[in-house]
Amino acid sequence: MTSKSLFLALVVLLLLSSAAHAQQVVTPNTRAPLSPEKAKIHTALVTLRDSLLVVQTAGGRLERDLRNSSDAVLRSRARTISGACASSSRAAASAQQTVSASPEPVKDPKKTRQALLASFKDLRAALDKCTTDFTSYIDPAHAEDLRGYGVSRSSKTEDAIQRYGTPLQQYLGAVDIVIDPELGVRPSAP
Repeated sequence: MTSKSLFLALVVLLLLSSAAHAQQVVTPNTRAPLSPEKAKIHTALVTLRDSLLVVQTAGGRLERDLRNSSDAVLRSRARTISGACASSSRAAASAQQTVSASPEPVKDPKKTRQALLASFKDLRAALDKCTTDFTSYIDPAHAEDLRGYGVSRSSKTEDAIQRYGTPLQQYLGAVDIVIDPELGVRPSAP
C-alpha cells in the first residue's frame, strides 16, 4: 500500500466512525425530578453505596493477594479495609439518620422504612467489627491471624453488605428512587 492509499483508507474509516456515532440513540430521563426530601435520601444512600463498594473492593484485593504477597502488603490491605469499614460505618450512620428523619415513604404498608433502619443497625455493627478486627491485623505480631482469618472476616462483612441490599431495594421501590448500579450487583458469568 502506498502512503496515499493508506491515508485515504484512514480518512474513510474516520468518516464511517463519525457516521456511526451520529446514529446512536440517546434515551432521555423520563423520571420526574426528585423532591428535596428524596434528593437528600438519594444522596445519603449513594454515598453509602459508594463507600460499601470500596469495602468490597478492598476485601477482594486482600483475597487476591493472600497467597502470593508479603506480610507487609497484607498489612497494607488490612489498613485499607479498616479505613474503608470505618468510613462506611460513618456513611451508614449518616444515611440512617437521614432516613430516620424523613417521612418518606408517606404510605408504607410493608414497613420498608423500619426494615431498612433495622438493616442499618446490623450493617453498622458488622462494619464496626470489621474496623476493629482489621485494625488489629495491622500489627505485625498478628500477621498469621491476617493470613488465616482475614479473608473469612472480610467475607462476613461482605455478607452483611449483601443482607443490607434487600431492604434497601424494597425501600427504594417504596419511595420511588432509583440508584444504579444496585449494591451487590455482580457481573454476569461468562
